[in-house]
Amino acid sequence: MAKSKPAGESKVGLIIALAFFVITSIALGVFAYQFNSEVEGANNKVKEAKATEQKATDLLLAERKRVSMYKSLVGVDLSEDEKTVLGGVPSTDPLRAEQQELMARIRGGLQSVAAAEKLDFDPATFLLWDWPANGNLPPSPKSGSQPNRSTSLQQESLRLVSAAEKIRLQAVSAKVAAEQSNASFNAAVAEYTKAKEELEKARLETVAEKAKVVAALAAAKEAASSAYKDDTDTFRQRQANLNLEKNVLAQANEQLKNTLQDNKQTLEDLRKRDEAKKSVLPYDLPKGKIVSRRGNAVEINLGYADRLQTGVVFSVQPLDYTDKGEQSRIRQVFDPKGRPVRDREGNAVKMFQPKGSIEVVEVLGPNLAKGLITGEYDDTREPIMAEDLLYNASWQKGNSDHVVLVGIFDKDGNGTDDIRQVATELKKAGVTVDGYWDLATNKWAEGGPTERTAYVIRGEFPLVLPGAMGEGLTKEKENLRGSLSAALTQADNKGAKVISYRDYFPRVGYKVAFGLPDDTVNQAAAKYLQAALPPPDAPR
Repeated sequence: MAKSKPAGESKVGLIIALAFFVITSIALGVFAYQFNSEVEGANNKVKEAKATEQKATDLLLAERKRVSMYKSLVGVDLSEDEKTVLGGVPSTDPLRAEQQELMARIRGGLQSVAAAEKLDFDPATFLLWDWPANGNLPPSPKSGSQPNRSTSLQQESLRLVSAAEKIRLQAVSAKVAAEQSNASFNAAVAEYTKAKEELEKARLETVAEKAKVVAALAAAKEAASSAYKDDTDTFRQRQANLNLEKNVLAQANEQLKNTLQDNKQTLEDLRKRDEAKKSVLPYDLPKGKIVSRRGNAVEINLGYADRLQTGVVFSVQPLDYTDKGEQSRIRQVFDPKGRPVRDREGNAVKMFQPKGSIEVVEVLGPNLAKGLITGEYDDTREPIMAEDLLYNASWQKGNSDHVVLVGIFDKDGNGTDDIRQVATELKKAGVTVDGYWDLATNKWAEGGPTERTAYVIRGEFPLVLPGAMGEGLTKEKENLRGSLSAALTQADNKGAKVISYRDYFPRVGYKVAFGLPDDTVNQAAAKYLQAALPPPDAPR
């Protein structure tokens, strides 16, 4: 029979096992807690790093939007990425408040300057870059003067400075003109005062003489109740003489007034002539030269490297023109019938005349083109030849000055206004025509003057003179002249310079009839009046 173990000895192993299990469970629990704590700490650090990275990313994006906004405002070209960033700014972005505050400061400063200088200027039209209430900020500002054109704060500031300088120069000119007018007025006042004093002196002398006659008559009546007939006749004659002297003085006073008016008109004529001299187009430099001539065709040293195109017209001058100057090409003007033209004072009318003109018909190479002679003024004594110089006052190596036309342009001297045809042919000759003043509608046709318009080509104006064609339509012609003057003023306000077609057309090689009679000019303007006029050659 097996020997049984004591009861206490059989529980030792179980106690040891239980104790080991408890200790192991506690150790595993502590290890699991520590491990979970470390994992949670690592996760928190990852979240903090991501939050820091997102904050830095948001800050970087905000600064990129701000930098793009300021670059667009001052006119710096934006990259495609910058345009995308700026175009995607939502209306809730804090940058909106900053942009609105910036535009408010700019317009507030302009408003202060306008108020201080008493200028009629609306700062709201200076720069258009407002943020729509439910939309994105526009990628770039718009010009206040041209809302359809993108611009920048720098460009609009330069435009504003340029306009202010022009106004300042106009004010200086106006002051000089006012001082001159004031001096003329003071001189006229002095002349009038002197005449008034002489008239008053003559009046007093007349009154004194009349008093003497009355006294003599009273004495004669007292001496004898019946005066002799001869004495009566003598008195009447003396009275008639006094009246005659009074009339002579009145005529002298009227003549003095007329003389004063004539002097004012002469002063005005001198001023207009001085202005006309200032408006003469300075002759430009040669653009090229003729290489060779064969028959009516020439080759010139200009080509596609100079952006030359067919249809461009050049006037031709001799090789020594640069030494002799423009005065060497002044010639007598003849009318369409070959008669010398004279002004109203009987002086011969002269104008600038080139040797001739050519038109480009084919571009052959980078510096070679073919042209045809379209005009040659004296092919016997002064023919167009190799080494002759080429001029065009508007063409500039593929570009040209911008011009507008104002007035009557009778191209062939037949009494018809050809302004539309002239504008078309000038464009074909390489001149940039911004438009012309249409007298039928009193509006600009085909555009109008802009800030880029360099010259206003002034044609003929209808004349308001006694004995001129259509003298019964004085009011209508004055209205027509007023319309043309208004067009000149509009172009002048854009900075364009007025020049007569007599000075401009020969310099671009364009031929029209010069020296038109007054009746022909008025006939060309007749279709714009209320009543038609008879032909220029019709008897009156």
